[in-house]
This record gives sequence, C-alpha cells and structure tokens, in this order.
Amino acid sequence: MKKVLGIVLLGLLWCNISLADDLFSILGVKLRDQINNYKILEDHGLSDTAKNVHDYTVSAKIENEYFDNTLSVATYGPQKKIYDITTYHKKKMDALSCQSLIKTIFNKKKSQFLKRGYQLEFNKNYDGSYDENNQYFKRIDAKFSNKDDSVLFISACDTSGKTGFNAEAEVWIIFRDDSLREIIYKEFLEKMEEDQKKEDKKKVKGF
Repeated sequence: MKKVLGIVLLGLLWCNISLADDLFSILGVKLRDQINNYKILEDHGLSDTAKNVHDYTVSAKIENEYFDNTLSVATYGPQKKIYDITTYHKKKMDALSCQSLIKTIFNKKKSQFLKRGYQLEFNKNYDGSYDENNQYFKRIDAKFSNKDDSVLFISACDTSGKTGFNAEAEVWIIFRDDSLREIIYKEFLEKMEEDQKKEDKKKVKGF
C-alpha cells in the first residue's frame, strides 16, 4: 500500500513539475533557466542597454509550424539565467489568421497562469481586441502576477501599417520575467549616464 501511495505521489509531483515547465516556456525554452541548457547558435555579447544583460540566439526545443526554430534570448547576471524570450514568425498570414494564432497561444498561457493563482492585468487596454476606428488589432500586452512573481506576455501581428482583416501580417511574441524590470531599468539609466560622460570627455578633449 505504501508503495502504491508513493507511486501516486511521485506521479502528482511529476505532473506539477511538467505544468511548471510548460508554464514558463516558449517553444521549449524556459524563463529563469540557464542559457547553457540550450543550443546557442550565436553569442551576441553584452547588451547595449544594461551591463548585466547578455544576448543570444538559441534553437527552439519544440518546433511549431508558425514560428522560426530560432529564438532571441536575453540573460541576466553572472549565472546567465534567461529573463527574456522573443520568437518570430515563420510564415506570413493575413491579419485575422495571425490574431487568431496569438489569441489561441495567449489563452492557453492565461489558463495555465490563472490555475496557478496568478492575476491577469492588461497594459493600457492592449488586450488583442479589434479596434473598429483604426481597423487594426490591438497588441496583447499582459502581465501575470501574484504576490511573489510577475511575468509579461506581449505579442502582436505586424502589418507594416496596413489595415483590415486581409492585411499581410507577421507575428512575434515576447515572454519576459518582469520581476527584474526595476533592476534592469536602473542599470539602463546608469549605463546611459556612463556613456554620456564618456561622450562628454571626447567633446572637450583638447580644450
């Protein structure tokens, strides 16, 4: 009986781990995981925006017919833990089909996060709905948060300014660890200040 109970508990634990992995993943690449767990196609070095941010291109672990199998990934800190994942289109489609695609993906993520006790909040009403006045779909700019955590899901169909359901569109998705936002923004301001001081020295050299 104890053996059976142990197997059941192990199975439940495995299900929870699988759900957690899927929750924070895009095409098999997981937020907060270490970059060395993935196939790095290109190391772009330190970011121009913050001193502890490192940019990479990696291979997706799960293929999807709508998206490229390469993703742009940013890591933070010396441990190089992934805090930002960006994936792009593989093929062009009309705006209606594109919006249906990202809404389907978003709704899956929404269901997963809500089941885990997260709250959903849209930034400035960017909820993916159709804007009749401008004849375009709003982007999805959503935050899933609880008292200890915050994750962003941002996606849009790029139509290069064209309007209407039949406009040719390209899809992109950003999945980001929002808990680092204030830290990275502070480092961004510090780097801007440092760069400005260096530029000022160049301007006054010889005077």
